[in-house]
Amino acid sequence: MDIRDLEVFLSVARHLNFTRAGEEVHLSQPSVSVRVRQLEEEFKVKLFEQLGKKVALTEAGRLLEPHARRVLVERSISNST
Repeated sequence: MDIRDLEVFLSVARHLNFTRAGEEVHLSQPSVSVRVRQLEEEFKVKLFEQLGKKVALTEAGRLLEPHARRVLVERSISNST
């Protein structure tokens, strides 16, 4: 896992849409899907579920979200000092 994977995860979590998340992080929708799939494989959990055309966070995704935000904030703080 790298920081970029967490940025992509948070973008999908925010938009609940892989295409819009890709636009935000400047990646194609397939690249966003690959990064999310890699995180899911690493953590051995599903982070999102497909509900027809909609996307929702799973319980694991909801648990990861605040931790991912904290990692990005801490990284930002350490980079600014």
